[in-house]
Amino acid sequence: MLFTTNNKRSRCNAPRLLLLLLLFQQMITLKLSMNHQFRTTNDGFGLKLASTVTSTGNNIFSANNDDQQIYPVNGPREVRVLAIVFPQYHQDPLNDKLWGEGFTDWNSVKTAPAKNRLGYGVPRPLSWEEGGLGYYDYTSFPVRKRQAQLARKHGIDGFVFHHYWFHDPAIGGASLKGPLEALLKDGEPNIPFLFNWCAMKWTYTWTAKTISNDTGHVVQKQFFPEFDKRNNPTPEGLKQLREHYNWLSQFFHLDNYIKVHGKPVFMMYQKKVAVANVLRQFNKFAKEDGFPGLYFMVGLTRPQEHLQSYVDVEEYKKSITRKRVIEIYDSTVMYPNPSEWNENRTLQVPQQCKNGNLTRVDEVAGIMTSFDNTPRRGVEDARIWSPAKPEVTIQRFGKSLQAALTYEYCCFPQDKDDKEDRFIIINAMNEWAEAMALEPSDVYQYQFLEQVGKSKQQASIKCASFHAKA
Repeated sequence: MLFTTNNKRSRCNAPRLLLLLLLFQQMITLKLSMNHQFRTTNDGFGLKLASTVTSTGNNIFSANNDDQQIYPVNGPREVRVLAIVFPQYHQDPLNDKLWGEGFTDWNSVKTAPAKNRLGYGVPRPLSWEEGGLGYYDYTSFPVRKRQAQLARKHGIDGFVFHHYWFHDPAIGGASLKGPLEALLKDGEPNIPFLFNWCAMKWTYTWTAKTISNDTGHVVQKQFFPEFDKRNNPTPEGLKQLREHYNWLSQFFHLDNYIKVHGKPVFMMYQKKVAVANVLRQFNKFAKEDGFPGLYFMVGLTRPQEHLQSYVDVEEYKKSITRKRVIEIYDSTVMYPNPSEWNENRTLQVPQQCKNGNLTRVDEVAGIMTSFDNTPRRGVEDARIWSPAKPEVTIQRFGKSLQAALTYEYCCFPQDKDDKEDRFIIINAMNEWAEAMALEPSDVYQYQFLEQVGKSKQQASIKCASFHAKA
């Protein structure tokens, strides 16, 4: 569904005094945030105001500071900033089989060179004593608890967990599931979340080596349940589908599983023809399970044309129309992968934002932190998407995130309904073997996390200034 603006007058109906107060409040909040010493209280306007507390130094996890936000969460609450989480860092039977007993990406990170071929540091996790998470086992309760605390403190509204289910009889059930099933028992990480089904083959690239076998470089195929010519599951296919859905259902029923109008959000990493029938059957199961259905998102690798500085409004609208695809999905995600189109570029707020001449699109912005897969591919073969000093990489991340937030906060003041389907997705919380990690590191320290809160504040201030001038 597309939402259209009426005219410029729709932005002029809000009381000027309230908008000026909002702008003044945000300026105070931004000034306070520079010291990293805050807790939050409600300001009466549905936002959060910061107030000073005692500093605990670099390690923000003192006994009295566990649940205080460093950065207040500003802006419309329905716009949720989510971080992708790779739940791999634990011993898993499939990993043991493919890579050797006990293998995780930590093996690759620990053996990677200190610097990549361009001379920039290859990030390692900040130690537990320094307030980071160290080389953790993700099934550990304290690790998952601290990870959620870090996210909440810095304005991250939820996680997107990669989900692996190959429908391979030789494996059976979910893979890399240890931390997720631990969450069912102890509630950590205690943060809203959804699943992203990575329904794709695995190739031999995690150990900076390549192999040749009867399937090329493929070490694990992705299978799907069987359907007949009428797109109905076969008896065996129905059994597999039911097993998969039942595993998902125990998460869907959690209060903190992210839902849109009561529908659990289920994301697909990539568009695949074979998945359509699976998702339709899952939707039927969900309705039998007491939900109004499922809300489906799909990742697409293409330029985020709704976050560019368009001059021709009609061409902008045509580009949206051309890109609206795949009837089974409720929205698309501009999946944040390293690409030629986004290399050395940042997202932009469209020029039409200030004059209200924009069309709302059902697309979710994806933001890259950085990317350097030296640990997985080796020095010479690595893809280095962020070939710059740490401060430049952080600045680029912040500009893109602020642009996406400003777009959501400011460009559609006529939207009065609660927009539960508005998300921004960051890649990633902990893809350490690709240097995509919001978690504290020796190279970036806390800067990626801190930038999330700063971007929220800056976008809110810009939005208030837009409306004050209207």
